[in-house]
Amino acid sequence: MFRRGEVRVVCSRSVQGLHEHKPTFRRISNRFGTRSQTVLADENGTTLIVVSADTTAVSGRVRRSVVVFLTVVVVAQSAGLGVGVGVVNARPSSPAPTAALQQSVTESTAIGVEQRITLSDPDPAGRVAAAVTYHLASETTALELRFPDNESLSVTESEGFDRVEPGVYRWDRETARPSLSFERAVSETTLDHYSTGVDTGSWAAVDVRRFTPSIRGRTAGATGVSTNVTVEGPGYATSVFAFLGSVDVYERSVGDERVRLVVPEAASMVSDPAAVLDSVESAGSRLPESEYETTHLFAIPASSVRTTAGGLSFDGGATAWVRDDASVDAASNIWVHEYVHLRQSYRATEEMRWFREASAEYYASYLPLQSGDLAFQRFRAAVSADTYADAVLSTPANWSSPLVPYRKGPRVLASLDASIHESTDGEQTLTTVFERVNAHEGRIDYETFRGIVANVSDESVAADLDRYVRTTAAPPVSDRPTHYTQHPGDDPDDDGLTNAEEQAAGTNPFVADADVDADADADTTSSTDGRQSGTNESAIQNGDATDGDDASVDSSTEDDADADAGRSRVDSDGDGLTDATERERGTDPERPDTDGDGYDDDREVAANTDPTRPTDALSFWVARVVTAVKSLVPLSTVESLPRATARGEVGGVTRA
Repeated sequence: MFRRGEVRVVCSRSVQGLHEHKPTFRRISNRFGTRSQTVLADENGTTLIVVSADTTAVSGRVRRSVVVFLTVVVVAQSAGLGVGVGVVNARPSSPAPTAALQQSVTESTAIGVEQRITLSDPDPAGRVAAAVTYHLASETTALELRFPDNESLSVTESEGFDRVEPGVYRWDRETARPSLSFERAVSETTLDHYSTGVDTGSWAAVDVRRFTPSIRGRTAGATGVSTNVTVEGPGYATSVFAFLGSVDVYERSVGDERVRLVVPEAASMVSDPAAVLDSVESAGSRLPESEYETTHLFAIPASSVRTTAGGLSFDGGATAWVRDDASVDAASNIWVHEYVHLRQSYRATEEMRWFREASAEYYASYLPLQSGDLAFQRFRAAVSADTYADAVLSTPANWSSPLVPYRKGPRVLASLDASIHESTDGEQTLTTVFERVNAHEGRIDYETFRGIVANVSDESVAADLDRYVRTTAAPPVSDRPTHYTQHPGDDPDDDGLTNAEEQAAGTNPFVADADVDADADADTTSSTDGRQSGTNESAIQNGDATDGDDASVDSSTEDDADADAGRSRVDSDGDGLTDATERERGTDPERPDTDGDGYDDDREVAANTDPTRPTDALSFWVARVVTAVKSLVPLSTVESLPRATARGEVGGVTRA
């Protein structure tokens, strides 16, 4: 029964679905006398949210009530993914069958099936083709292929396989090397961690594990599945991910590991490939050793597709992709974040699920700090988020958002790192814990992790960790730079003084001019106490000297103050908001999505949500609806609609 003065909001997709789908906003509005209806629909016409309103005034006032309906349909798959900054929905779920069967092959695993895959990109856009040949061990007695999504499948050729039901093909046990050729439909617009891939027409990218069928078989004494992937025409492929289109490949040695950066011709890199490899090389030298001989980082042309994450890594595949608009100068370096995932070689229980993303996010800021590429103030701000600070990390089932490990997680690890550093006089850090976690045999549960922490530091540090991981308490983040040096002999500010010497002198190990003047610490140590003011001719020539009032001035602040009318129209990150507007609003003019929630700053401003704090899908789309309704009904009618809050709560509903 539709009552006078009533506003109804009906959501026909789950919160997860809204994120995954990330629809194009299409508003369909109708009026029927005093009644109006606004529909949010995607590009295919699928209804997402319906807002109905009766604007009849009663006694000079509008009766207002809101009914919010949320239909939650959870159909989740995961191929063991690590998601970078900017993730919209990173909630882990059960691995897809393909991921479980196409496992990484170790030296001790006998190969039962070798699949050789050739990928191609036929016309029209939205389809990718594959020809797969299976080399079977002589002891193989059964083999069955299963496609999870039969509707997107078109088998073009089959040899040695019988179709037993839609999407299921069984080996005839006679053909020595059975093969299957097929095409599958993929998205033309979106690349995310739930789909098989994307094909824009000019290039395509494929999650090999999701694109190919899962394997079920029986081979005596051999259980391993080996995967070899090639691309027909220009492109590049690993065993888990492939890019179809022209690319350039850059390589860098990081110890015994080779890192290959695959940059498509269609990409517009914000950071030069050499700068990306520099940041990865520096990070790699400070992390636990890699278990891979070669790792791969793919740049994804972000202007061509929508992505639900800033980057994505694949378990067991030594591969990750990152959006081409990711900057190595960001406070959280997504290239480093995804590379850290490739150095994680442990298995965790549910209560330690948070550590995967928390450690990658923490090191995405911590490692650039060590290399002198990130100022300490920016590092501390990046790891001190208040968002979701009251979440309990050890109980993922109760998280109000999948962003919990990305926000509270780094804060807990920053506090832990400082405590370990202080309790061991800088001899041990969180990296020591990371190394021992990787070396642990079997799954890492919280008690094991706690034991490692206590062994590396002391029991008091482990007791504090209990509080911050298992309760709603949030730790303070130390403001002492010396608590975040990694090795006593390092010199991150390149001033000639080691971290140990800086600590003894009371100077900042991350600032060559720690006394906020123009003298390097090494110079002031010999003539002053390292904390008094002074000037240096070379520093003045470089524009680094202090103002006459002895207060240090950030050159960017001066630039802001002196910006002329032409500069005020500059939009560095291309998000639709000028740099001047972004500075006024407190958003990052170098990052299209300041809060990393998947919605660019200009979209959040248009929707009247806060672009500096993560907004969940339901909050965002309801806010969009409210904006739309305001153009249809008097303001008083919609004043009572639920508004998005900093924690992403809407009408008492939080993202599950």
